[in-house]
Amino acid sequence: MARKLIGFETGKEETTLLEVDCPKIYNTDEELLNEVVPRYVKNKEKLNELTKSCDADNKVIKKVLLNSKKNEHSTKKGSVTISSYDKVSFDENALINVLTDLKLKGIIKTKQYVDMDALEKAIVEKKLDAKEISKCQIIKTIVNLNIK
Repeated sequence: MARKLIGFETGKEETTLLEVDCPKIYNTDEELLNEVVPRYVKNKEKLNELTKSCDADNKVIKKVLLNSKKNEHSTKKGSVTISSYDKVSFDENALINVLTDLKLKGIIKTKQYVDMDALEKAIVEKKLDAKEISKCQIIKTIVNLNIK
């Protein structure tokens, strides 16, 4: 495979060079683009189609494995496993109400949002018991599908 240095403008006076692998040497950038762009478009369309198909299969596999209370499945051609974890976030309005009632300074900012770094610091420094804000948490379970 030949190498070709392709020049392109950066908006400044100098030209930046990009080295790419090419199956042959092209006389002009136009000639190169005329060959590469259609291939890219065709491959990108295939990729998009495969992505949609894989996403749909991913959802089906997760649903079936979760419903059957299995966390893996093997066939002659491959195996998959699923794992899950809880993603915790907060109902910010409820959290603001709780923190306002607790009269902790420096955590709620003037635009009425919670400074999560200050909140974490207050919990770490034992200025706030995490139990007091637990009712403000939103727990979302995330399921991952992995190919073995």
